Amino acid sequence: MKLIKCMFLALTLISVMPLWAQTKIWLNGNVYSEVDSVQTMNPFATVKLYNDSGLTELAYFVVCGPFGNYSIKPYDHTRGYYIVAERSDSTARKTYLCPIPEIWDNKPFSGNATTNICIKPANPPIIRKLFAHSKYSSFNGLYAQ
Repeated sequence: MKLIKCMFLALTLISVMPLWAQTKIWLNGNVYSEVDSVQTMNPFATVKLYNDSGLTELAYFVVCGPFGNYSIKPYDHTRGYYIVAERSDSTARKTYLCPIPEIWDNKPFSGNATTNICIKPANPPIIRKLFAHSKYSSFNGLYAQ
């Protein structure tokens, strides 16, 4: 009787493990800008995921790290989102993020979904160099338009 209980428990655990793995999907990527075919990472850009196209229902919000990378964990992959990436000196980029299916290539999908986002620098730049003094050569005064 004890052997039957152990086998039942093992079978139950084995059948539940793929379901547990499916819920561990996260979204990550980089926010970058491209000028003259050179990609530059955008540190501290914001990435927002909205439930609707009117951008009124915010579902997820994250600030990129110092290398332009972001990660959203846990992430509800069963629905689509409108993703907006922006930075103060760049124009915002809005795009649609499709839902990820439960089954991918006849296997349960688990792991991460990588989304790299390219944003364009503002034209003209929002922040400009105001002055530079030889005494303070490493400091540039900045002002906002």
